[in-house]
Amino acid sequence: MIKTVVIFVVLLLVAGILAVYLFPGTAYRLAMRGERAVAGLDTRLISIDGIDYSYTDGKRGAPLVLLHGFSAEKDHWNRVARHLKSRFRIIAPDLPGFGASTRDPALNYSIESQVRRLEAFVDRLALEQFHLGGSSMGGAIAAVYAARNPDRVVSLWLMAPAGVISGQRSEMEKILSSGEVHPLVPGNRQQFEYTLGFVFVNQPFLPAPVRRYLSKEATERQALRLQIFDDLLDDTGTGVRFPLNELVVDLAVPTLVVWGADDRVLHPAGAEKLRELLTNETVEIMPNMGHLPMLEAPGTTAERFLRFHGGL
Repeated sequence: MIKTVVIFVVLLLVAGILAVYLFPGTAYRLAMRGERAVAGLDTRLISIDGIDYSYTDGKRGAPLVLLHGFSAEKDHWNRVARHLKSRFRIIAPDLPGFGASTRDPALNYSIESQVRRLEAFVDRLALEQFHLGGSSMGGAIAAVYAARNPDRVVSLWLMAPAGVISGQRSEMEKILSSGEVHPLVPGNRQQFEYTLGFVFVNQPFLPAPVRRYLSKEATERQALRLQIFDDLLDDTGTGVRFPLNELVVDLAVPTLVVWGADDRVLHPAGAEKLRELLTNETVEIMPNMGHLPMLEAPGTTAERFLRFHGGL
């Protein structure tokens, strides 16, 4: 009997390995489905003003809307959601232009446009008051929404939000100003590997076939992502960033700012600038951490958020 069970387990492992190598796209999608299940997340689809939104919903607890960054997707929150599900109803949309939501080159993808879409999204879900968080581009969208709707945002969680002018230029900004290839918009496998090294200090494990699959997907979406990035910059007309400073000054919503000490995309000096601007803030600099702490260290990242809420 024991021998039979061992053989069965070995066969399952072999089948899994073969599936990853032969059907990496299917294997990746199944893995994401598994992560959502562990985090207690369902996948849903709604349409608002002709735009389809794919999003995950945890169903129970205080609503916490989480917005991903540029060139990212809703599944980037799965692993941190697993640690928060006992207290929060995690709602994570694929923002228009990304993931499984509408990706239409005819749309405008500026921060202003995405804030308006977020307003329509939370209204459709009938969220009167909720916690709101975002990473990078998503952090900028979350911060602007909170500044305009402080009565609806119970707390704000900003992970290296875009648009903070600190006086320090990040490595990405220096690269872009020199006219080199965008480090977040790969056009081939080599550039994709460079992107992974650019955003992480310690990369999460990804099997080689899955890396090839994700590289192919990123390459196919390169043109739209470059267009979206141009739309983000058009908000300022400066070709630099969306200026959050003037929009969030004296914002009193309880805010947790988290920034990786080794972030190459957005300079961690932005965290100290937000400390100066906000009036009810907690700032956490995570050592040995890149641009995406919710993927690089989901447990530690969730712990920071829970500790912040324990002090409110």
